[in-house]
Amino acid sequence: MIASLVGRTKWLIGGRSSAAAVVQTTVMQIVTLVANLATGILTARLLAPAGRGELAAINLVPSLMGYLLTFGIPGALLFHLRRNKNGTPATIGAALVVACVLGSVGVAVGYVIMPNVLRRYSPHVIQMAQLFMLTTPLSLLMYVCSSVFESAGD
Repeated sequence: MIASLVGRTKWLIGGRSSAAAVVQTTVMQIVTLVANLATGILTARLLAPAGRGELAAINLVPSLMGYLLTFGIPGALLFHLRRNKNGTPATIGAALVVACVLGSVGVAVGYVIMPNVLRRYSPHVIQMAQLFMLTTPLSLLMYVCSSVFESAGD
C-alpha cells in the first residue's frame, strides 16, 4: 500500500510522460492559485483599502517599466533560438546583457520620474516605490528567461 503510494508520487514528481506532465502542470496551477488567493486575502486584511492602493501604486511603475523596456527582445529571442540552434549561447548572452542594461536604465528613469508620478502619495510611499524600482531588471530577466525556456520546449 505505502510502496504503491510512494511509487505513484515518484511518477508524479519525476515522470517524463505526457500524463505526468499534465498532472504536474495541473498541480502547480492549483498551488499557484491557492497561493495567490491566500496572499490576496492577507493583503486585503493587513493593508486595508488605503494600503492596497499604495501597494498598487508602488507596483505599477516598475511592472510597467519592465514590460515596456523589453522592446520585443523576448519575442525576437524566441524566434532566433527556434530558428538557429547553433548560436544559442551567444544569442542568450546578448539578450541577457541587453536586458540588464535596459533594466538599469529603467531603474534610473523610474527613480527620477517616481516623485512626479506618485505626487499625491506620502514621501514614504514614494521612497518605497523608488526602492521597488530595483525589481525592473528582474522583470526583464524573467521575460528573457521565459523565452529561453519556451524555445527549448519544441
